[in-house]
Formats: sequence, C-alpha cells, structure tokens
Amino acid sequence: MFGPAPTPELFSPSSRSAVAEDWEQLLIRATNVSRSANAGVGIARVLVRAREILMRGDGDEIAAALTERKMGRAFISLWNDEPRMATSTLRTAPLEMLSNSPHRLSRMATAGLLMIHLRYFTRLDHWQPGLLTALSSLITSAVAQLESKPTRRDAIEYVRSHADLVLDPSGPETVARALIRNGRKLEDFLDEAGLPGFDGGDYGEQIRLWYYIQQIHEADPTADHDFLTELTRPSVYKAPVQDGYFGHKILQAMADKVQKPGPAWLDTILTIAKDPRLEHTRDWFEWWKPLPQSCIDRVKSWLSAQDLGLFLAAVEEYGIRSGQEDLQRMFPGRKAFLEGLLGLGLIKETRLILGNQAHQYVHERLGKSLRSDIAMLKQDSQKSIIFVDCGDFHLVEGSHVFKLWVYVGKPAGSLSDRRKASFTPDFLRTVVPSDFHKLNGDSDNYIAISHHGSESGFWQNKAMDFLIHHDIWLPEKQLLDAHTYRNYAVRFGIRRPAKS
Repeated sequence: MFGPAPTPELFSPSSRSAVAEDWEQLLIRATNVSRSANAGVGIARVLVRAREILMRGDGDEIAAALTERKMGRAFISLWNDEPRMATSTLRTAPLEMLSNSPHRLSRMATAGLLMIHLRYFTRLDHWQPGLLTALSSLITSAVAQLESKPTRRDAIEYVRSHADLVLDPSGPETVARALIRNGRKLEDFLDEAGLPGFDGGDYGEQIRLWYYIQQIHEADPTADHDFLTELTRPSVYKAPVQDGYFGHKILQAMADKVQKPGPAWLDTILTIAKDPRLEHTRDWFEWWKPLPQSCIDRVKSWLSAQDLGLFLAAVEEYGIRSGQEDLQRMFPGRKAFLEGLLGLGLIKETRLILGNQAHQYVHERLGKSLRSDIAMLKQDSQKSIIFVDCGDFHLVEGSHVFKLWVYVGKPAGSLSDRRKASFTPDFLRTVVPSDFHKLNGDSDNYIAISHHGSESGFWQNKAMDFLIHHDIWLPEKQLLDAHTYRNYAVRFGIRRPAKS
C-alpha cells in the first residue's frame, strides 16, 4: 500500500502535502458551506430552518425538505459543524432520505459526508446501531455517482479505490498494520489519502490506537520502550472502542506474550488496570472482568514470579545484613524449592506479607514500579512471608524463625482474602491453621516443617513425603539444587510417580 520511508514519528505535527491543496480547499468549502452556497443572510435562514426540522424529527417533513438541494447541504453542514446536533439527529432515517432525494449529491456534499464519517467514526454506532454502515453506504454510493478524476489526488478519489481502508470499521486497524510494516507515520497515510489534518478526528485517533497494538505485538516485553509511557495516558487507555475501552485491547495484547516481561512492561499493565488479584475492587470489575481468564491468569503468573523474586531477595538481603550464617546456608535450598515450583508451572498465585524493614527494602529495589499488592506483617519488621498457592496444595514460607507450612486443600479465607491487609506471625501460626481445619475438616491436611538439614534435603524430603501421602508427587530434581540433590538421592532415594 505504501512505499518504504524513514522510521515513523506518529505523534509529530500534521504534515500538509502540497498535492493536497485542492482537497484542503474543498474541506474548507464543505465546512463553511454557509458562506459558499448562498448569500450570508439567506443561508443563515436556511440553517435555522434545517435545524428546526432536524430537531422535530418528523420523517415526512425531513423528506419534503430534501426536495430542495440546499436543505441537503444544510443538514450536512449542521452535522459537521455542531457535534450536539449530530449526536441528537444524525440517524439512519434521514441518511436514507438523503440518499433517495431527487438531487444527486455534489462533490462538496459528498466531501462533507466523508468529514462526518471521519470526525465521528467511533461514535456513530453508539448514537444508533448500524449508523456507521448506513453512512459508509451513502458515501460509497455518492462517490460512485461522481465523475472519476484519476489524476486528482483527494479523498473522494482515494475512497473510490480504497473504500475499505477509510469506510470499514476495521479500516484503522488495517492502516496501522500497514504503517508499522512499511515504517511509515500516520501523517504519510493522511496525505496520501488526501486527508491532511484529519489525525484529530475519531478515525485518525483509532489509527493511532491500533498503531500502539501493533507496536505491542512486535515489542520485546523484557525491554523498556518509549511507547509504554504513552499507553498509561488516560486519553489512550480510556479511549472508547466497540466493546469497551482501548485499555482492554492493550491489556490483552500485552498479556499475549509467552516470555516473562521486564519491570517496565509489568508496571504499564498495573498502572492501567491495577493488580488482577484484587478481585473485590472497582478496578478489577472495570478492567479485568471483561478479559479472558487466560489473560488474567498469565498476568497473575507474572506477578507471582515478581513476588517470589522479591521474597527471595528480601530473605537473602536479611541473611547478609544480619550476618546469620545459618540463614545464609538455608537460602539456596529455599530458593531452589520455590523457583522449582514456579518453573514447573504449579504456582497459581502468590501473596507477599512483609514487615516494615522488609517492605522498605523491596520499595528501594523497585521504587515507583512497585504497584502489586503487598500485605503488612506487624510485630516483626524484618521478617518476610510469602503465601504460595499451587492449586491442590499451598505453602506459607517465611524468611527466618518461621517454619514452612504445607497445606493440602483450599486456602483459608483469612489467608487468601486480599481485603485483609495485615497479619502477625502468631496469626499465621495459629489462626490460619485453625481456619484451614474448619474449612477442610481434616487436621492431617497440613504440616509445619523446620528448615533443618537444608543441604541434605531433610526438610524438603519431609515436605514431599507429606505431599506424596496426599497423592501429590513432585519431581525432586527440579526442586533441589545440584549439590543438595546428590545428598538427597543418597540419603532418601528418588521417588517415582505411582502408575495410574
């Protein structure tokens, strides 16, 4: 569709091509039809009469008025120049009457209709379902009746040969794909189509938005990109589209990545829609509820990976700062176990519970990009806790002087409900097990394990023994570092899943 060009500058000021000067004059004449159709006073009276007729909405009166050529031009002028008039009176019925009027639409009148289409592109079907199609059909018919001028470069001739790009609902998306593919900018297309200066209407704005989607599809999610900042502007993500906000399209496109994203990518998602695990909030119902569950689950998995990384960093940092050699020795085993669960794809959701000092460390690490949900741990400012939901089982793991709690069954609401924003170590050790027992009805379904014998895999063996007792097998090699795995294999042997 377009030839090669330099890297696109989508948001540079509009460039008006010299070859479009004739069309610009036509736009000016169409916009100011009140000054070009007749004498000023006379056309003013026509516009007053046209406005009154449209506001009354009497079909017979409108049809009768359209027997006069000047009334058709007046209707088009009012719809173009007065958005409120267009909102309240532009409907399929008067368009059909305009199409059936005894007067063929002139080139200037057709240009006026095209201006209406470009200006209100996304609003038409909100005013009346099918209005966009009706207007597009009228424009197509009007263009077909006009004399072809193939040497003339203006919007009328462009619509004659590329109606799908300008008139179809999918036109902006198709144009955006072509712009990205050929390294062009929006203004290049508008100039070529004879539409210079129309980047500010609904149609041009839709091209901008779909341009973002194409950038997202082609971008590396692990890297930072200038366009990510643009996506977090409310004027972009709250722009209306056919089935919601444009932000819904952004979120789906950004979540449609297999590769784990970098902080900037994840921060953009959370800036637009907040944490998808906060299902009780207005933001969740506005942004996440309309999306496919697969999209929500993927972003949750990314946040779980971030939570896990922050927890392990906080544990490691505390071991180093406190000089506790035993905690430092235990760290590789905890790291391998939790990262192994993540690598196996078992982690469905996580929740960080941090003391003041641990929270401060995490905030220093991430700064403004820390937007995920983190609960407060009271009475122990240095401790870090993480809740890890693996579906059939879940864990509560702590940084120091805190056992590994393994539960088989549904998590207690007192632990998983994110409306509860703070905990104490004693609450996690006593109330949560009690609530779990009430919910699942079997005290044999959970165990608390001390982190002793980390290098020999002792505590890991207890955890996996407990899970095997409940018919849950985990591959040891993927949950242990190489040194611990060798010791573990010698001391405990390697289990194999039971054959079904």
